[in-house]
Order: sequence, then structure tokens, then C-alpha cells
Amino acid sequence: MKYTTKMCPYCRHPYVIHAPGDQIKYGCPLIICSRCGKNFWDTDIKEPALYGFDNEFEKRKRLETNLAMVMYGGIGLVILIASIITEYYFMIIFGILIAGFDFFLISKELERRAQNKKNHDLIIKEQQKQYDESFKRLQNMNYLRGLADVDFRAEFVLKEIESGEKDPFFADRPE
Repeated sequence: MKYTTKMCPYCRHPYVIHAPGDQIKYGCPLIICSRCGKNFWDTDIKEPALYGFDNEFEKRKRLETNLAMVMYGGIGLVILIASIITEYYFMIIFGILIAGFDFFLISKELERRAQNKKNHDLIIKEQQKQYDESFKRLQNMNYLRGLADVDFRAEFVLKEIESGEKDPFFADRPE
């Protein structure tokens, strides 16, 4: 697995090393370098109050798992039926093994979904906390102006606030 190293644009000091992927990072995009002390914006980090919480990475992972379950189940079923018709006993065993693997995938997916359901309240509570912190940061006009230079949604909200809009656009708070 390849890792991505993100560095301070001023002194090139690495501030985070992570696995690349489509997973969205939420939080404060204003970074203060631990070496040179200068501020800069990490455009890969999204403000929850502007973007809300939507993780396409998790949705895609779930879709891939569902497709794998259907694919292995279908292949196992075809092999099993073909081997019963042609009386190839080796193929019957092979079909049973593939079907067993599919049942294993299904059981793991159901277990993961049950765990996610159990943790749902904790996840929502944490997202609400992050959203509230983000909303509070965005009330600081200096912060919002700086963010507006690198984020089009922040720029949109800033223009709404400066034009006197009483209810500027923010993402929905997680419920």
C-alpha cells in the first residue's frame, strides 16, 4: 500500500502521513506547522458545517461487498447446478466451497451492519460535536475570509453573510 505524505508548503515538514483513498476527512482545514509555525490550509479537509457528512468511500465499500456476495453466490450456484447435471463430483465440492465462501461474506457483512447500527448513536453524537465546532469556527469572519480563498462553499457563505443574508447556507446538522 502506498502512503501519502502531506507537507507544510513553507518548510516542507511532513504533518500527516496517511493511506490515500476516497475517504473524506472532516475537521478544521487550518493547519499550523509544528516546525515553522506558519498557518496554511489543507484543502483535503472539509468543514462539516459547509459540507455535511457524506462518506462515498463507505458507500462504495458496501456496494463492492454486495456485488462480491452476489457474484460469488451466482458463480457457486452455476457451478453447483452444472456439476449436479453433469455428475462431476469434484465440481460439486468446488461449488459447495464457493457457496460456503459466499455465506461467509454474507455473515461478515451482516455482522458489520449490526455493529454499525449499534454504533449509530455514538457516530451521530460525534458528528454533531464536529458540526457544532465547525459552525462556531465559521462564525469568526477572519477565519471564514481565509477559508473562502481556498474553498468555494466558504466563499459562497461569506458572500451571503456580507450581502446581509439572514440565513446563509450551511449543511444540515446530523440528526
